[in-house]
Amino acid sequence: RKLKKIGQQKNQEEDHPIQEHSEVIQNPAPTSGLSYNSQMVFLNILESIEPEVVNAGHDYGQPDSAATLLTSLNELGERQLVKVVKWAKGLP
Repeated sequence: RKLKKIGQQKNQEEDHPIQEHSEVIQNPAPTSGLSYNSQMVFLNILESIEPEVVNAGHDYGQPDSAATLLTSLNELGERQLVKVVKWAKGLP
């Protein structure tokens, strides 16, 4: 199927030759209509809805074994997932 699609694309390219550079109309880059003040307001909104940082809370009193490190990572992942879901529910 992929070969058929590739063959069809090649046939379409042959039917429609590439335009010369002089024929191509250059579109200028879109200009931003946002002023500095509106950009600052937008950045403040983005900062205010930024999700909270979640720390691991590793217990340094326990020896570093594979089991304790994996447990800490699993707990961190669980807390981070809960925070991100709560954050996503608050988005408009």
